[in-house]
Amino acid sequence: MKEQLIRFASKSLLFLVIAGATCVSGGSVYAQSLYQGKFTLPFEARWGQAVLPAGDYTISLGNMTSPTNMMVIRDQKNGRTVAEVASGTIEDSKEGNSALLITTRGHQHVIYTLRLAETGQLFVSDPELARRVREQEKETKTIPVLQAAK
Repeated sequence: MKEQLIRFASKSLLFLVIAGATCVSGGSVYAQSLYQGKFTLPFEARWGQAVLPAGDYTISLGNMTSPTNMMVIRDQKNGRTVAEVASGTIEDSKEGNSALLITTRGHQHVIYTLRLAETGQLFVSDPELARRVREQEKETKTIPVLQAAK
């Protein structure tokens, strides 16, 4: 009886170790972004609550464990997260290249939309500003977003 109990405990422990290893190795798949890109801002710009200084950035869009409309922006030099921006709305778009759409509010540049040609979507972080830009035909600057190599 004692021998059977030891055998059962050994098999249970082995099962738990294998299951744990599978979960850990599978977790890296889920941590990968649905989209990864990079862009260079030639000027300071507000995106959501964050103000991004001029510089080089990477962008990751969602993953399997977080909402697809959460964008994480990192400083390309040091990899530090500088902003997390939730998209207000997601719209379909068949036109244009991948780009950040930027206009001005007062004297400040404001990123109001991320357009991804690869997914055919617009991620609108400031829907009110996007609507006003379309209605007033305000000037929009575009900053190219290049898809990062996988």
